[in-house]
Amino acid sequence: MKNSLDLFVPGRLCLFGEHSDWAGAQRAFNADIVPGEAIVTGIEQGLYATVTKHDRFIVRSVIPGEESMRLECPKTGPMLKEIAR
Repeated sequence: MKNSLDLFVPGRLCLFGEHSDWAGAQRAFNADIVPGEAIVTGIEQGLYATVTKHDRFIVRSVIPGEESMRLECPKTGPMLKEIAR
């Protein structure tokens, strides 16, 4: 049995329209943002990840030619919400 899982989330390209279709949650903070409509397509570029089960929440970003980044914290709802803020 494999201990890790490889993931891929495809990117998207907005062909026509406004990006507010995916940023609609911001309307809760700014009512002037109108609901968006867009024609989009998936693309072969995207986000790749390899995940494994762990007792802590750990994210490591590796981009060739860039500085790698790492975030590690307890895996609790309140802590994750605080970090996200």
